[in-house]
Amino acid sequence: MSSCENEPSNVVERREDLRHHEASVTQIISPVNEHPISLSEINKRCERIKRSLFKTEEEIVEIEYQTRQRNGITTGSEE
Repeated sequence: MSSCENEPSNVVERREDLRHHEASVTQIISPVNEHPISLSEINKRCERIKRSLFKTEEEIVEIEYQTRQRNGITTGSEE
């Protein structure tokens, strides 16, 4: 006889709810492969993110130019 057979039905239902919740959380949160990432790896990732967020004036001008060309937009100075 298993321990679940003696438990009230609400306890069994709650246990099933918890199992379902744990499975859902596991799908959302990617598990750690082997070890947590190191501080240096965190710093590297942060630097890559910062570089992608903060552009120099030259990069901004180039991105604008490429976007305008792709969309067929001309500025007043190009006419």
